Amino acid sequence: MPSSFIIDQPYRPHSLHAHDRIWTETNCYVDLWIEVVHARGLDPHALLPCLVRLDWECDQITFMKPSHDDLLSLYGFLVDEL
Repeated sequence: MPSSFIIDQPYRPHSLHAHDRIWTETNCYVDLWIEVVHARGLDPHALLPCLVRLDWECDQITFMKPSHDDLLSLYGFLVDEL
């Protein structure tokens, strides 16, 4: 097993999820990716532009979700949804 998978200290959530953060709203999908990226030792800030491209579609707001292409090009994550 690669050494990057060995956990030798307690996991700490990314600072975007700190208890003293200013913005307390969450999105389960984006929150999941923030922690997955952080757990791999990478910076999750690069996936946040998906939050800027939200749009109002008459009766709802577009779901905040990083694109699979972004996850692949930024972090090398190949994502398939079932």
